Amino acid sequence: MLVGGSISMLGFLSGDALGTPRSLFAFARDGLLPGALARLHPKFRTPSRAIVTHASVAWAAASIGSFGVLVLLSNVALLSSYLLCCLAAIELQRRNVQTGGRPFTLPGGPVVPALAGVVLLWLLSHASAQEFMVTGGAAAVAVLLYAWRALRGRPPQAREQQAVPTQSAS
Repeated sequence: MLVGGSISMLGFLSGDALGTPRSLFAFARDGLLPGALARLHPKFRTPSRAIVTHASVAWAAASIGSFGVLVLLSNVALLSSYLLCCLAAIELQRRNVQTGGRPFTLPGGPVVPALAGVVLLWLLSHASAQEFMVTGGAAAVAVLLYAWRALRGRPPQAREQQAVPTQSAS
């Protein structure tokens, strides 16, 4: 059990270390977070500031909080995110969304994400009220930050992109 749990945690943490900084980068690029997080390293072309920020926040959370607190902060949030991904997979396949080339299709169509969604709902049904409250509080803070950013106007990148004149084909 210890070896299996260790391998599972290593896989999860590796995916988190790769994915979360890219989300911070994308949010910053779109003007939802400070622009400094959207800067790329000049040599490696990686979002180095977003990586350092994510690592620092993760280290601080692990150093300050207990394991139980960290579980409370992540349990419902991760399961909800996975559930939204399952629903998005079904909807994107239904709409036949393509960006370039042939889209990925699962054997069985929407059956696999639907079954995964059922399992996720079952897992969420076992979460405590405190876990839902913590996740709801974090979501409320995120919504307030988003609303504050929207009230301040469009992000600078959007204004710059709109200001660039397009060339006519004539």
